[in-house]
Amino acid sequence: MTYLVSALVVVWFGGVLFLAGQHLNDIRVVLNHIEPGASSAGTQPLQPRWSHETGITLLDAVFIGPILAIGVLLARRFLKLDGFAGRRASKIDPACLTEAGRVHLGNAIRHERIMFAWSAVGCILLVLVGSYHFGM
Repeated sequence: MTYLVSALVVVWFGGVLFLAGQHLNDIRVVLNHIEPGASSAGTQPLQPRWSHETGITLLDAVFIGPILAIGVLLARRFLKLDGFAGRRASKIDPACLTEAGRVHLGNAIRHERIMFAWSAVGCILLVLVGSYHFGM
């Protein structure tokens, strides 16, 4: 049975890597089709809100301990690891794109949703299968 769980993990991880690469390529193609002279305010990374950052820190503190959570928070801050929100296709303003860019943006948003759904459903299934087979 551990071979089944291992195969599921490998397939899920391979899917995540493929979808993440597809997402990054879509973002690159969309950002190559920005109108000349258009304001790029829609493509700038969003600043993290204090409530979002506090919530993540509290979750880290519960699961990994308060001292390590502070270290993770400082690492995120100094290494600028909180910038994923700026690379989301759904946060790009279609008004500053060319017609081809809008078409690519639609594909990028669709691939982004597929990637998030694959990640969420895969995590849930892996936890369920792992707890069933390993008796966690």
